[in-house]
Amino acid sequence: MSIDLDGPYRLIFEPIINPGADQDDWSEITCIKVLGVEDTHE
Repeated sequence: MSIDLDGPYRLIFEPIINPGADQDDWSEITCIKVLGVEDTHE
């Protein structure tokens, strides 16, 4: 997943959901793992 940051940058991340929880239930997200910040226009 990603979200817009300032300028051409995007924050790339992966949501972490409780094991055994419904993986489609966003209320089960306990934290995120940041994968990087990228200039998607390069």
